[in-house]
Amino acid sequence: MTARVSEVIRDWLGWCPDTPARVRNMESRPGDEAVVPASAGSFKERAIRWLGLFYNQTMLQTIVSFCIGLYMFAGLGSWSNLDLFIVGMLVGLPYSAITGIWYFRIFNEVFRDGTVVLWNRYDKTSGTLTVMSLVVSISIWGLVLLGAIPGVNLAMTCAFFGGTVAVLFWGVLIAVRRWESGTHCQLHYNGEILGLENEDTHAIR
Repeated sequence: MTARVSEVIRDWLGWCPDTPARVRNMESRPGDEAVVPASAGSFKERAIRWLGLFYNQTMLQTIVSFCIGLYMFAGLGSWSNLDLFIVGMLVGLPYSAITGIWYFRIFNEVFRDGTVVLWNRYDKTSGTLTVMSLVVSISIWGLVLLGAIPGVNLAMTCAFFGGTVAVLFWGVLIAVRRWESGTHCQLHYNGEILGLENEDTHAIR
């Protein structure tokens, strides 16, 4: 009797060399939910994709630059120079708008022709203007530190340039937002190549 029970158990479990294991088929119902194990790198992949979107990168740059400008005004400068902070913002807005328009044209180029190397879109004019702006800014800082400009102190200079820095990326952020809303596409940037999301970024133009 014991041997018979042992044979039955072995037959069901597939222990016998000549007996295949019996597998019970589970019937799947429409209402049943499949349990899928969570991917170990899912959060990391989502974070990388989020950071790869050009709009998110520009939004972070805008927030950081605004905080830096506010710190230059309130932390390094003085709250009494609010008027200079506002003047600095007004001076920086045209530069921000021009940059946004320039990027908007590049977005159209990406939509029309495909991925582009963003650094290749900087021409001599934009490069010259950037270098000149940096030279003028550094020169003003140097003259103020040396006391060569009467009536202008470091707090006033920080307030003015803080306003300019605070609005530096506003134009680009607005340009990205308007372009993506109009085209229903998302831009992806990996630090070199700008293209559409889910587009093959290996093609370089």
